Amino acid sequence: MMARDEIEQKVEKILQSADSFSRYEGKPFLLTRVMAAVENKTQAKPAFVTHLILQPYLLTFILLLNIFSAIYFFKNNSSIDQNREQYIDQLAIEFSISSNSYDLTTLIGEE
Repeated sequence: MMARDEIEQKVEKILQSADSFSRYEGKPFLLTRVMAAVENKTQAKPAFVTHLILQPYLLTFILLLNIFSAIYFFKNNSSIDQNREQYIDQLAIEFSISSNSYDLTTLIGEE
């Protein structure tokens, strides 16, 4: 470790270098321009078209899309069940299983 005197000398040197700093003089009216830009951004109101017209239409479109996709899914779900029954019947015919004697769980192998 450094001796205490060496540390104190380094700290003193750093503090003396901080005294030599001078204030930066910026361009005239820089603060005025920055403040005007900030005020203009805070005063800007949301666009009428996007917030009051497009957002409700977009939400309505998404809602309707979800409703139609749910209807399509449940409508086709019943046809999938019918197709599944037809496939099971065809399997039963191919393997000579009577239509009354088979159960889907026995064909899959589940007990």
